[in-house]
Amino acid sequence: MENGKQLKQWKMESEKWKAAITMENKKMKIENKKTNYQLKKGWQIKKLGDVCKIEFGKTPYRQDETFWDTDKAFNNTWLKIADLKNAKNKKIYDSKEFITNKAVKISKLVKKGTLLCSFKLTLGRLAFAGKDLFTNEAIAALTIKDKIQLDKHFLYYYLSFFDWDKATEGDIKVKGKTLNKAKLNKLEVFFPKSFKEQKRIVKKLDESFAKIAKLKANTQQNLKNTQELFQSKLQQIIDDGKLKIENGEWQDKKLGDVCEITNGGTPKTGNSKYWGGNIKWITPKDLGKLTNKYVGDTPRKITSLGLQKSSAKLIPKNSIILSTRAPIGHIAINTHEITTNQGCRGIIPSSTITTEYLYYFLSNSVKLLNELGRGATFKELSTNALSFVKIPIPPIAEQKRIVKKLDQLSKQTQELTKIYQQKMENVVELQKSILQQAFDDEI
Repeated sequence: MENGKQLKQWKMESEKWKAAITMENKKMKIENKKTNYQLKKGWQIKKLGDVCKIEFGKTPYRQDETFWDTDKAFNNTWLKIADLKNAKNKKIYDSKEFITNKAVKISKLVKKGTLLCSFKLTLGRLAFAGKDLFTNEAIAALTIKDKIQLDKHFLYYYLSFFDWDKATEGDIKVKGKTLNKAKLNKLEVFFPKSFKEQKRIVKKLDESFAKIAKLKANTQQNLKNTQELFQSKLQQIIDDGKLKIENGEWQDKKLGDVCEITNGGTPKTGNSKYWGGNIKWITPKDLGKLTNKYVGDTPRKITSLGLQKSSAKLIPKNSIILSTRAPIGHIAINTHEITTNQGCRGIIPSSTITTEYLYYFLSNSVKLLNELGRGATFKELSTNALSFVKIPIPPIAEQKRIVKKLDQLSKQTQELTKIYQQKMENVVELQKSILQQAFDDEI
């Protein structure tokens, strides 16, 4: 009953959001043109290198273990660009990697409160150092030279709005866009001459972004609630099934007793005679990219000879394809005959169990399947371990009734998920819109 009330409430909310999203899209639609800034009255232009001291970090020699503090014993935080994603309230405190005191001696300290900006590959990711720390060479530390000329928080918002793609035109390296030191120094910064006006704009933006952060958090929670609703209903069915097994209404079977489980294989990739045929061939990575429970076509295909010369097996349509390593737990129903690599298993149901019921059961058992995995480098679920997984089996008519109910709930939760994901996209557009207003002198 509680799940039904939640779903009804969220469905009503979804209708409101459909209308709200339409309105937001109209309000927040901004032109995505690359135009030159026009200097506004009371504003000035300076080169980034003129208003900031720009310093760069470095990466200690990777092969020297004495530089890397894997136990985090010294608390010398060392940032990469990916770490900047974890900034909260514009500040970054922690990182995945730490360096030793020996490495500190050859590294540049970034003082607490310094503005950090990525300028290679992933451009314009920003945060303030929440503590004294160190960075790699893809992050620039920007220290304001004259603290009454330019507010560092204004610069943060300006660089958030900055057109990094335009700034890197012609600077595309092997791995992506990047800026060199000279171009970084020459970047133009537009800001009000009045320090008081900078502070006013920063205050407005802080207030607006605080509201946006709250909206984003609420949306993320709603998205989480939507996904948890489906899982809780699925778990409820499994729990009810355990009681019915005790009452003798359902059977408790091992997966290997009601299904045939097949292994996969990969033909030699260097032999062109094995590849480019019409036999579908799938990997865990391919499974992970699916947006629904069915797999039809596959990115790569093998030939009949490739099938013969490898351990791959043809899996009949309407079976289950399960990834059993890297990672364990991607699941799909194949709508055509298919083969897999060795990172997947084909699970072919017998007449006592429907494919769709098996799909939902395994979807709810991903945690268990991972616990059964073994391996030091990466976990792998063996065919033997998979075959011993217990599954509650109701009569076929009951399986079909359960599947119908779960299909309906799945459709409803997918609709809600789509709405909340759209709302998250709108939040991003709203941030852009507010920044544009600020630097168009309209805030």
